[in-house]
Amino acid sequence: MNSAGRFSFLFIISVVLLLSCEEDPTLVGSKLIPGDDLVNVNYMNSADSAFAQKTSYFYEPIDLGSSTRILLGRHENIESSVLLKFFIFLPDSVLNPLEVDSIIVRSAWIEMDRNYLWGDESADFDFTVNKINSFWTPAYFDKDSLMALNLGTNDISSGRSIVDTAVTFNIDTALVLEWMKNKIDNTVNENNGIYLRSTSTTDKIIGFPALTSGSTVKITTLNIVVEKPGSYIDTLTSLPGGVNGGDVHVIDAVNPVTASDNFLLQGNLAMRAKFWMDITRISEKTIVNRAIMTLHVDTLETIDGSVSSGSILAIEKIKEIYNIEDEALLREIFTD
Repeated sequence: MNSAGRFSFLFIISVVLLLSCEEDPTLVGSKLIPGDDLVNVNYMNSADSAFAQKTSYFYEPIDLGSSTRILLGRHENIESSVLLKFFIFLPDSVLNPLEVDSIIVRSAWIEMDRNYLWGDESADFDFTVNKINSFWTPAYFDKDSLMALNLGTNDISSGRSIVDTAVTFNIDTALVLEWMKNKIDNTVNENNGIYLRSTSTTDKIIGFPALTSGSTVKITTLNIVVEKPGSYIDTLTSLPGGVNGGDVHVIDAVNPVTASDNFLLQGNLAMRAKFWMDITRISEKTIVNRAIMTLHVDTLETIDGSVSSGSILAIEKIKEIYNIEDEALLREIFTD
């Protein structure tokens, strides 16, 4: 899922073969039954038998626009950047004077609350912010989409602060005023949002709640202080969203490598794996009574972020598919 952990698995297949669906015959009349029709139960373990096996791992893009977390930073083989597009709602008290150019944007800043860390807490972390000049949507946005994006050349942020779990930074007030004027005339001053990318000295990845994470956490917020001279000063709050708006992170990476025979899975990077086994030694007349696949984690090649990977989300998926509400039963099914 969203963890940036690296996992390794070694496959072992255990197969029980049943050569007949009949039970063992009794002694009475047993000699009248041909030997080929007698029950013969075999147990075959791929770890002990000559089953040729192949594994491979590969990158496959996924829809990060539906992720519950956005990631920013770089660490080991991964770099993650972020796109944000805010929905700016203007009350009539601001909209009307804006139409006659009597609104001033005094300040604008963005607040992001951290809920994930991969890397050393004390490692360097910094980023730049650029205006996005071309249209984009979060759905299925990936690194190929990023290459086609038109970005401004100037860093429009200032006063970046990373304290404990809070990340804040100011953004260019002229740009925010453009976005506000877009509410009057959407043919000009198009609001395409901003692009956040970590600097080359950064050596950790920080995660923040995304728009899809729900209402129980604080998602990224844009705060705008506006003034109508001689009348009022007010603060507006905007969240990612709106038509074709929202938030998304983009993963770019060098595929992970391993010196062992393991294959690797890596969250967020969407590193997936294939497994193949030659089962031609099993007769086509065989009835497979039971097949067990056992995955063994290589702990020496396993890395987790501040939120451990996998099992809880897998349980949620089982819950969704099979409509099972009993948490204890879900964990038993997943563990088995």
